[in-house]
Amino acid sequence: MIATTDQETQEVCGRWFGALARHDGAAALSVLADDVLWINGPGVKGLSDIIPWLGIYRGREAVIGTFKIWGELSEVKEFELKDLFVKGDQALALVHEKALIIRPASTTTWNSSSASRSRTAISSAGSPTGTLASEWPLSDGMVEAAVSGADDRLEIIETANAIGLFADLRDWDALRDCFCDEVELSYGGQARRLSSAELVDGWRFLGEFAATEHQVTNHKIELEGDRAHAQAHVVATHHMPEASGEPFWICGGNYDYGLRRTPSGWRVEKMTFTLTWSRGNGGLIALAQERRKAKVEGGGQSHG
Repeated sequence: MIATTDQETQEVCGRWFGALARHDGAAALSVLADDVLWINGPGVKGLSDIIPWLGIYRGREAVIGTFKIWGELSEVKEFELKDLFVKGDQALALVHEKALIIRPASTTTWNSSSASRSRTAISSAGSPTGTLASEWPLSDGMVEAAVSGADDRLEIIETANAIGLFADLRDWDALRDCFCDEVELSYGGQARRLSSAELVDGWRFLGEFAATEHQVTNHKIELEGDRAHAQAHVVATHHMPEASGEPFWICGGNYDYGLRRTPSGWRVEKMTFTLTWSRGNGGLIALAQERRKAKVEGGGQSHG
């Protein structure tokens, strides 16, 4: 065995990460020593259920077993080596990976940035020998924080979706519960501060439509402690078959949410809608609002 130089270590790491980027499992495994020590994060309850290949493994055959599980349950969408630091027989790599975790009943997007540390030894024949250890150095606290963050994101997405769903179902009490007691609201004009009850009362005109449907998608979430900022696309369909002219008005745009963690869960405290396109009968909104106003002033009840 001969001493390992920076260049030799860099070449081994280059073959390893290059093979991973090409999704060439055979080439990647050929870089590993027979007695490789593979430290791929600690097994953690909750996270390991989603990513079952986490753990500590010794030997090429054990690593091959984890690769089989990884290949069956994930679909890598992005893999990029961000940076590589080499000193003698040791290397530290910064990697970004985005993968689709495939489970029997659902799929989860796994988007991670990790540090991979390796140690190599080069034989006189030029092939790796001894050990090559790959570590994902996440502490238990970091993993728990990742799981907690995933739970927060899921709840925030559900809250954003629930606003459109409960408006379409005319479940006004459930809709009000999606918001903080006081809300800053903007629908293309100057932002207003109003109570959640006032906000929901202002949306009751939707009950004058035979049906509405809000499809909220493409959520983007940024967590900041007990506050969160979220964005999403929306396509909203409004149907009033008895109206003269076109009975539909369909619009699309973007929602921007400010949310706060409360004892009851994540609630929206700020909401902005930006219209980007529309088609159909744009007068239906004003007609529905007029009908709602007439019924309230006349002591009547709106649909829903």
